[in-house]
Amino acid sequence: MRTDTSLPCANCQRLRAHGDGLQRQLDASRAEAATLREQLAAARKDSSTSSKPPSSDIVKPKLPPLPDGSPRTIGGQPGHPKHERPLFPPNRSATSRNTRWRPAPIAAAPSEATATAPRSCSR
Repeated sequence: MRTDTSLPCANCQRLRAHGDGLQRQLDASRAEAATLREQLAAARKDSSTSSKPPSSDIVKPKLPPLPDGSPRTIGGQPGHPKHERPLFPPNRSATSRNTRWRPAPIAAAPSEATATAPRSCSR
């Protein structure tokens, strides 16, 4: 005996509504995954993976700001010994050389040794 299937039962309607909700969630997740893939591809784009010039590559990323928000201080690490250049001796500290520019000497006429054709060497 067959039962009439034109009127679905209450459980079938509930399952169909639940399935439709899951399908909407799946569609939204697929759209989000596609957006994230595009963002990742854009972030990985450099001169080796696209037609961008090498000068547009980020060679060294900027340092993140300090946690307390204060600017970075110059100098070495605290507690490390200081390294300085030794001072000039007093007799050399204020001396300077006063040189005059002199033109280079004019080249002499070619000598006999350079006027002949160069010799060739064969092995």
